[in-house]
Amino acid sequence: MNRDSKHHQYSIKLLDNMDIVFRQMVSNHKDLLSATNMLLDSYETLLSVDDHSLCNSIDDEQPFLLKLIDNLHKELKTFQPKTIDNRDCLKTIHEKISNLASEIDIILRDGDQIDNLCDEQLSPDTIPIESNLVINSVSPSPTSPLKTLDDYQQESSSSSSSSAADINLNIMTKLHRFELYQNRLQFSKCNLCNNGILPLKTYYKCTECDYILDQNCYHKKRIIWSILACKPIPKQKLSLNSNVIVLMKKCFQQIEQRGKEHRRLYNTMNNNDQEACKLLDKYLDSSNNNNNNNSTIAISKLNMNTICAMVINILKRLDDSIIPSQHWNDFAKLSGIIIMDCDYLYTPPSPELIERIAVRRRMISTQGKNARGVSPNVDPELPPPWFEKSSFEHAQKLFKTYRVIQLIGLNLVLNFTHGLVPLLVTGNSKTISKLFVRYLSTTIHVTNWFQHDPFDKKSKAYRSLRMVRGMHQNVSNKMNTEAGLIEDGQTVLWIPQYGMCHAQFSFVGMMTVFPKQFGFHNFTEKDFHAMFHFWRVIGYCLGTDDQYNLCSGNDQETFELCRQIYFDEWLPVIRSASEKTGVEMSKGICIAMSHVNPNLNYNALMRYCSPFLELNPFDYRLETRRERCLYRVYIFLFNRACKSRMVNRLMARAADIRLKRAIANRKFHEENLKTCYPNISYENDRCPFDVNFNYTTAIETYHGNKNK
Repeated sequence: MNRDSKHHQYSIKLLDNMDIVFRQMVSNHKDLLSATNMLLDSYETLLSVDDHSLCNSIDDEQPFLLKLIDNLHKELKTFQPKTIDNRDCLKTIHEKISNLASEIDIILRDGDQIDNLCDEQLSPDTIPIESNLVINSVSPSPTSPLKTLDDYQQESSSSSSSSAADINLNIMTKLHRFELYQNRLQFSKCNLCNNGILPLKTYYKCTECDYILDQNCYHKKRIIWSILACKPIPKQKLSLNSNVIVLMKKCFQQIEQRGKEHRRLYNTMNNNDQEACKLLDKYLDSSNNNNNNNSTIAISKLNMNTICAMVINILKRLDDSIIPSQHWNDFAKLSGIIIMDCDYLYTPPSPELIERIAVRRRMISTQGKNARGVSPNVDPELPPPWFEKSSFEHAQKLFKTYRVIQLIGLNLVLNFTHGLVPLLVTGNSKTISKLFVRYLSTTIHVTNWFQHDPFDKKSKAYRSLRMVRGMHQNVSNKMNTEAGLIEDGQTVLWIPQYGMCHAQFSFVGMMTVFPKQFGFHNFTEKDFHAMFHFWRVIGYCLGTDDQYNLCSGNDQETFELCRQIYFDEWLPVIRSASEKTGVEMSKGICIAMSHVNPNLNYNALMRYCSPFLELNPFDYRLETRRERCLYRVYIFLFNRACKSRMVNRLMARAADIRLKRAIANRKFHEENLKTCYPNISYENDRCPFDVNFNYTTAIETYHGNKNK
């Protein structure tokens, strides 16, 4: 077997990773020495498997390597970074660990069976050119080690000769190879010059967009990129809420596939061995109740020890000035693919909760598409039995301080066919001026809901909800009578319960998933509960059945459902950008509503949102000085200014004044938009018919009832 050519790509990644460790050891010797010792511990664990099937290949080398590890531990223990000859000592230790890593790398893949698996894992077709750091790309993922546990478990139960030691070796070898394969995923590409970038070198980072650049680009700042931690190591301090943590999250996503395996991994690492075994036993036993418990426990221990050494200990090597050590445990609060920065609110959900919400979400997206949007089972005339007046009124009080940034959700929902086509067929969103009237009317409707009693038949909220419910029913009946929506070969309804749930999400979902990024720094658990209850009531009044209501569960369930809806349903559709008309209409909405709020700009807003929404920021270029200024205003406003309740109150008051001025000058704004944008039109090219009915905007009702 030609090991030099076959395993060169493995060894070079392992050695380069050690380069990063030793490059930073002089200034950060405490944490990095500790992490290096832990790395050696993980190698020692890998070499300590008692399996007779490998005796022929490692009997002679294993004791020697274990002894070498022990000697390296002693050298690291006596290492003094501030001595004169520290660099020579470092170089010697570096060479020894590099040689050790290469030898271990070769031993663990010796043999025909392992060679075949190695070839399969690192075939050219499976190695992506770009990494997940380029937001638009979808790179093929390697097989997760935990994915293979069930397979090994089934082999254990079916074959009497298969022992726990056999499974131990297979799992540990698989985990080690998976660690090395992760390094292959970490290729990036400069978004400006489109040149490829290799990992683990000194690169340049764009000071404007936070993307890695090569030396041919401008706006550059020198930076060292650590591949295993997926984390830049600049000299200045960075807070936990910075983009660094967003990048750190990528490492976790690639080590384990997002979802229950990822959270189960953290549950395993944050509990003792016995609890970890119970967790993984329960997971493995779900598919086969007759599994061998001893093998399961052995697997779970190996998984915990190896993964801990691979991930958590590597993270702990990072400079304490970047991420203080007291915050290391906060990484366990990272959910499957997002960071919830309301730590006191959003604790990691249990695997059972995640699975239960996933089942409910799938039910909404299947059964909900065949249930009419205005349910006959809902009586909006009377409050539901679960109505909490105190929570509803508390949410209305919050409206005086916080004006939810609803426009981002209303823009993104247009990427969906079920959200876009109903707007096209009515003709009420055909031009920029009509978009102004429609979304000004929507703003008035929402304002009425927050300011009045929805169950008082004389209130503006009651009349507003009745009007919106009637419009939904008229459009739905007309569209479903003329033609149904064909989806995956099946006919589903227009404006169904599924659409009503996603309409709720467009109003409340973004503030739920990304509260601090949209300025809700001071929101408490009570505030979120009140806001969820408010939108549950509004959904009920609009005819949404409780089983399809976005906010019908407890607060934790609502958080998790919103998270899954965005990342599992919205984000893939938004990234695909299949609805070009929807994207153009979103731009038109921002143009129209800038006559209500002059600080609104589509490119600046989406550029600000793109990092945490996991969109490509280069899709939203800031071409004018005004756009660049507004982008910086958004950063300051949402990340700093909104931490003050007084600022939030002033902003809410200013929004109320602007709304009243826009209503008073409606005719002027309409004519101005018609003059400035005469050639922009959004035609109905999806349905063979239009839905025409007498559309009464909330603006007329506002003028008719402003004194009531």
